[in-house]
Amino acid sequence: MAEEEKKKLVVADTCIGCGMCENIAPEYFEVKDDGLSHVKKDYDEKDKDIINEAIDSCPVQAITLE
Repeated sequence: MAEEEKKKLVVADTCIGCGMCENIAPEYFEVKDDGLSHVKKDYDEKDKDIINEAIDSCPVQAITLE
C-alpha cells in the first residue's frame, strides 16, 4: 500500500486579506502585517471540516489544498 501524500494548504497571491479564513480557522490562518493571510500550520485531516469551511469562505478563492 502506497503512503498517502501529505496535503498542503496554500494561500495564493490573489488574497485580499479580508480575514474570513482567520476568523473561521485561526489555528491555521493568520493575516500578517503585510495585509495577507498566511498558513500557520500544516493540514491535519482531523480538522478537514473547518479547513474546508475556511477555503469555501474565501471571496477570491485564494486558498487551495494541494
